[in-house]
Amino acid sequence: MKNKLFLLILFLLALSLAFLNFYAGLYFWYWRFWWFDLFMHFTGGVSVALLVLYLYKNFGLKEKISIASTILFVTITISILWEIMEFLIDANLFGGNYFIDTLTDILIALAGAFLISLLSNKIKIETNNKEPGV
Repeated sequence: MKNKLFLLILFLLALSLAFLNFYAGLYFWYWRFWWFDLFMHFTGGVSVALLVLYLYKNFGLKEKISIASTILFVTITISILWEIMEFLIDANLFGGNYFIDTLTDILIALAGAFLISLLSNKIKIETNNKEPGV
């Protein structure tokens, strides 16, 4: 897959998540549909993992760190920061199960990232750091 096309898909995925999040807050989709929060966190994990995969393959980290550990570490870090932000703005206003909700959100995001990490060999990204003669 060409870099520009990959980046365009990643941008459109992130933009879609932003719009969905906006409208979900506006129309109470997080409270109306029990599965919507899970979908958003799973898709967020997928998009973070795709971004890490792109950066990983284009900045020559292949020999230094395993891709799966990089994807999972970055995803869990962003998930935890997101959950801290949700707590600080009191996004769980209507529920008292902060711990269960937070743990579920992080695990679902990790599931999306894990899927991408499993598929990482199948996802073709053109690297910028080509070896001479290849």
